[in-house]
Amino acid sequence: MCASEVLNIGASTVQKQRPHDAPLCAQSLPTPLGAEVAHQETIATPLQEILGADTRLMRCSTGASVAPANLPTSGVVGIFFCAHWCPPCKRFMPSLLEAYDSVRAAGKEFEVVMLPADRNETEFREHCSTLPWVTTSFKDRRLMMQLMGRLGVGGFPSLVLLDASTGHVLSTEGRKAVTADPSAAAFPWHAPSSPP
Repeated sequence: MCASEVLNIGASTVQKQRPHDAPLCAQSLPTPLGAEVAHQETIATPLQEILGADTRLMRCSTGASVAPANLPTSGVVGIFFCAHWCPPCKRFMPSLLEAYDSVRAAGKEFEVVMLPADRNETEFREHCSTLPWVTTSFKDRRLMMQLMGRLGVGGFPSLVLLDASTGHVLSTEGRKAVTADPSAAAFPWHAPSSPP
């Protein structure tokens, strides 16, 4: 059982805050991308449950398709909310790129799933063209909006760090952690109240 509660208020769905050590699982979330959940014989990974098994992701730099099932099942996954037009996002990007490269060069599992709020497809393509992580398509805003609500994200840039094996939130302050430690010496950047 997940430690969260969903409230329906008119046409809006509001997610109450849940403890940072509680998993973000499908039981606590609206159906992924509004689709009906079919009985499945296979067990979904926590990231499949969070993102939706049918969510289409792609590697930013190459455009290659990446299924949620192929995301890491151990280590850390950062859910990165950003926009090309956002000056603080542009200032944060070099620190996140440095941290991403440092962690992966050390042989540790770290992936970033970018959920962009770019204004048009040209801006989106320019934003993605040189980035090493994965993203949704430009046209898929529903997942970004769902996860912003579920994770309590109120602005850009925001980086929420998840334990890939459990779906537990390690930190909702990933931006602060990475900005203070772009060399990733303190990776996986647990929140002070989270267990290491």
